[in-house]
Amino acid sequence: MPLIRIQERPGAPDGSNAIVGFNNGPEYPITINDPFKEQEEQELEWYFEEHLEFPSTKTVRAQNAAASIKTYGEELFKQVFGDPDIYAEYRDLLKAGLHNLHVEIEGVPKFHVPHWESIKDPKLAQPLALQAAIVRKNLKPQALPASVRSSPSLTCSSSLLVPLVFVMLAIAPSPVP
Repeated sequence: MPLIRIQERPGAPDGSNAIVGFNNGPEYPITINDPFKEQEEQELEWYFEEHLEFPSTKTVRAQNAAASIKTYGEELFKQVFGDPDIYAEYRDLLKAGLHNLHVEIEGVPKFHVPHWESIKDPKLAQPLALQAAIVRKNLKPQALPASVRSSPSLTCSSSLLVPLVFVMLAIAPSPVP
């Protein structure tokens, strides 16, 4: 399964704060910043955390916030894959098909603040999260480790997957910085 790993690496001499690696091979330094200004970020926060409580109110505000997710995702994509060498590695992995792609986001909780599931290739119709597996990994040691029991997998048709992912994004709590 093709793998893209985006991992926090603070304090690099070149000013980067992360690396992106492909199939446990080449790694490239990148700089990740919040693609939005504070007010735009607050609109996304409202949309994901509060709007679904009363979805029939503030519909224009909700439409604007929903439309901004595409812009946010494309800006985040440019930060990760904007370098021509990195983009070439990414395009090579796509030859195996997006449904086979596995993306790992690794870092301390603050690195998980960006809306990684919105990351979107401007040349594709949908965000990567709707076509590939995106997994977040916390690299901060836990005081009390928890064990996870196995559970049955969920199989959905693609028409159900889009609303399911956005509902999951909307109800997921924001990470604490």
